Amino acid sequence: MIVPASVVAQVDSVLESAMKHQHLPGVSVAVAVDGHVVYAHGYGYRNVPKRLPSNGHTVYNIASTSKQFVAAAIMRLQQQGLLNVNDRLSKYYPQYKYADRVTLRQLLTHTSGIPDYLDQSGFPPNATAAQQVAAIAKMPPEFLPGTRFEYSNSNYVILGLIVEKLTHRSLFDVWRQWFFIPLGMRDSTAGELPWTLSNGAMGYTYKSGSFVAIPQTVAQYGYGDGGVDSSAYDLNVWDQALIAGRVVDEASLRAMTTPPQAPDGEPQPGGYGFGLEVGTLFGHREWQHGGDNEGFHTGNAVFPDDRFSVAIVSNGNQFDYEWLVTKLFALFYPPSQAQWSEFYAGAPHQNTAVAARALGVLRRMETGTIKKSDVLAPAIVSQIPGTPKEMAANAGAVGQWTHAVYRGMEFRSGNSIYDYLVFYPHAVVAYYFVLTPRGAVYAALPVRAD
Repeated sequence: MIVPASVVAQVDSVLESAMKHQHLPGVSVAVAVDGHVVYAHGYGYRNVPKRLPSNGHTVYNIASTSKQFVAAAIMRLQQQGLLNVNDRLSKYYPQYKYADRVTLRQLLTHTSGIPDYLDQSGFPPNATAAQQVAAIAKMPPEFLPGTRFEYSNSNYVILGLIVEKLTHRSLFDVWRQWFFIPLGMRDSTAGELPWTLSNGAMGYTYKSGSFVAIPQTVAQYGYGDGGVDSSAYDLNVWDQALIAGRVVDEASLRAMTTPPQAPDGEPQPGGYGFGLEVGTLFGHREWQHGGDNEGFHTGNAVFPDDRFSVAIVSNGNQFDYEWLVTKLFALFYPPSQAQWSEFYAGAPHQNTAVAARALGVLRRMETGTIKKSDVLAPAIVSQIPGTPKEMAANAGAVGQWTHAVYRGMEFRSGNSIYDYLVFYPHAVVAYYFVLTPRGAVYAALPVRAD
């Protein structure tokens, strides 16, 4: 497939607009169809002071997008007869006190209830994987395993340790030997600092009109929960190999892309398989996963029936990719009016009372009738510049919105996170409304998505 010049121009326009509106130092995008990467390009800089440009092969930390690599390794081990995803965790990792209550399947689908090590106070930033799970080793599940979805990075750290135990190799080496080298993922590695690589990116945040570097350690980028460094190009190589059955066999791929039955409470739209969120976009089946680490954000989506995939990666801390993935997919597979109408209708199971409250808080942010301390966690109030009204204006949340699209709810760190895409006359805003277990708002931050 040759991408028409008119589509290339529109892709460039979408990404250049995002660069400007989201204050991004650099972005890389790649698209693949029928097993081949047909477009890969970079915008801005992978290193701002040195003016080193980003391109389709620039290497970024992909954060939680790494989880599907752990899931694939687990399925390879099942194919070899070394484990079964329905086994109890106690068979492989008895160090967790309540391991006999949890199955590997529940770790893979984030339905285990195991607390997230990142939520533990006083946690050392350079902790090893063993130290990470030691922090929650004696903590009981936060809910009855299997009864609901709640994202926890601990699940994939433990799964990574199981891979190491059964292979007698480091997780990072398993990724290299099982996936990166055989699949020809020449840009991909793990356990290294991206900016030290020949085409690697430095992570940045945007503060007071300038890009400020965020040089983290290898440990801070994560382990089984976020340790892969890759490019937009290589992510598409991976995606296409996944579709073609060159990563895991057909039965394993079916398991990875089949979420469990909806747990009690409000389910995540489409559900979570093994390291992949599973749903639809404009009637097309979609597997996707994002990744957020300090200085790096990734969006990766696969449309298996179309043999189409797209990856967008940035070294900007404030990057929001979900709406951009939607726009790019629509350039290649233009939706019908009916499909757009279905999109605007939003995800099912919307709580109308929460929606009214969430959009009411956003309106008060726009008009300046709410304090920053009313809508932000005390720990982060000092880190966010400006008033709520200024924050809303910076995100383009100005004037009356035309659509407020509900994108679903998930439990995370014991909180309920409601996700909206809000359309304004001159902007599209990604809006996250968070309620604590007691029902108090602790964060309601608009982020410009277009």
